This record gives sequence, C-alpha cells and structure tokens, in this order.
Amino acid sequence: MVECDMEEAVQKAEEFLKERHTTTNLESSRLEGDVWHIVFDVGFLTRQMKEIKINALSGKIIEYVGMDTNDENKDGD
Repeated sequence: MVECDMEEAVQKAEEFLKERHTTTNLESSRLEGDVWHIVFDVGFLTRQMKEIKINALSGKIIEYVGMDTNDENKDGD
C-alpha cells in the first residue's frame, strides 16, 4: 500500500532540491514497485538532471543522483 502519493513525493523532492539548487523544473515522475523516481532539471543555463528516489511506503528519500545528459554526444566530438 502506497503511503506517499505522487504529489507528496514530488513536493518532498522539490523541497530537498531547493536546499541545494536555485532552479528546479520537474521533468518526470514514475512509481516502480515501492519507489518513486522523480527527475528534475536543476540547471540554469544548461540541463543538469537530478534523480531523487523516494520510498513510497515511508516517504523517505533513499537516493539522490546526478544523471548524464550528454550520452548522445559520446562520439568523440
């Protein structure tokens, strides 16, 4: 049973990010099993993607990671 719905998870993630970044734009959110995967762009001039994972049962943040947005540019340029 999910205790932390999507709205609560996004709000929790946004509050967490606002302590660390000045810009927070929600990109996506999805529930996989008992974990919310919330992705934000925290970049001001360039894209800087951050993913926060939140336990849907407890509402606690369990992971915070940066995401590489330059995968398409790995051809040696």
